[in-house]
Amino acid sequence: MNIIPVGDSLLVPSKKLWRWYHDNLSGLLSASAVKERHQHDFMVKTKNGKSKNIRVPILEVDNLVADMAIDEKQIGGVFYTILTNRNSGKIALLAQTIKACYLSQLIPKFGLRGFYVKSITRDLSPAYDWFSRQFFCNALHTADKFHIIRHLLDSCQDTRIRYKQELLTDKRLQYATFKQSEQTRKQFCKESGTRKLKKEVCWKWKILVRWLSVTRA
Repeated sequence: MNIIPVGDSLLVPSKKLWRWYHDNLSGLLSASAVKERHQHDFMVKTKNGKSKNIRVPILEVDNLVADMAIDEKQIGGVFYTILTNRNSGKIALLAQTIKACYLSQLIPKFGLRGFYVKSITRDLSPAYDWFSRQFFCNALHTADKFHIIRHLLDSCQDTRIRYKQELLTDKRLQYATFKQSEQTRKQFCKESGTRKLKKEVCWKWKILVRWLSVTRA
């Protein structure tokens, strides 16, 4: 729901109306709501030996069905892992981590429901690949089209740049060879007393300089 039209109709700034709803009307800050949101949180040990709290705001076992999708989501500058029902969009898991070693600690909370998942759509991340193979043993893995198209475009871009650099390197070598020959010819003309350049050489020089100015731009 977009709260901006509601604020405009009530002549109340939308930010203030949202703050009223969040802090007072919604009940999100009540003790029972806070306890319910943090009931699935757990502590982990980081590499430097410090303890870290992994927040799990949503863990709904009933939303784990045959067709699921897993992806990362940035919320408030923090990356979360979101596991959703691909058909209805209902969230089965929302955890404040994208590491497979931390996500694996949530597998026992779902019991045997992971065996009933028939297909899982995910990106090409190695972490989600490992987690999906451990948790969804009977599921068919499908890479989402966004990441496939992005990898195809990146590959095409790399190929284009490589061929362009090869062409530019060849032209630079030709330019260096031509420049060296021009210096030799000018030195010969100076020693022999010939001052006028050949028209054919001047025409080739202008074309090459114009082409190099265009490629560098």
